[in-house]
Amino acid sequence: MANVKKRNGSTQQYDVEKVKSSIKKALTDAGENIEDKKEWIEKTAKDITDEMQEKGEKTTQEIKKKALNALDEAESKAAEAWRKFDKKYKPLKK
Repeated sequence: MANVKKRNGSTQQYDVEKVKSSIKKALTDAGENIEDKKEWIEKTAKDITDEMQEKGEKTTQEIKKKALNALDEAESKAAEAWRKFDKKYKPLKK
């Protein structure tokens, strides 16, 4: 399976459940019903996983960008909620 390069330089094994969890949190924060979006979440996570397997390694930022792009296209309020969360709780690292 593919690896994820973290911001701190460490590497860990890719975990699709983390991608799904982040997407679900963004949808929930935007007031969306996750059960109604279950199929879309699975497809989006599969697309990201397929890309991970092709490349072999990606950074957390590349994975996040892919997920946010998918949300921008399908659920813009959820993408906005994710970005607000990041801005408030995850200041930019230097």
